[in-house]
Amino acid sequence: MSLRDVASFLLCLRMTEVGGVSLSTVRDFEKGRHVPIGNIMNALLAALELRGIQFTENGITGPP
Repeated sequence: MSLRDVASFLLCLRMTEVGGVSLSTVRDFEKGRHVPIGNIMNALLAALELRGIQFTENGITGPP
């Protein structure tokens, strides 16, 4: 799974706020406008991990 796949997955999460992260922050991250800071990035990562995305030393894995 590539970073582009993760970005596409984030697109699916835009329907609601994710872990207290605003919709505009998720959209900006998807579009590469900026990388979220500390607690916001942690909330996004936690939301992805809850949905089966795993971050390992070898890359990103998850559902097809």
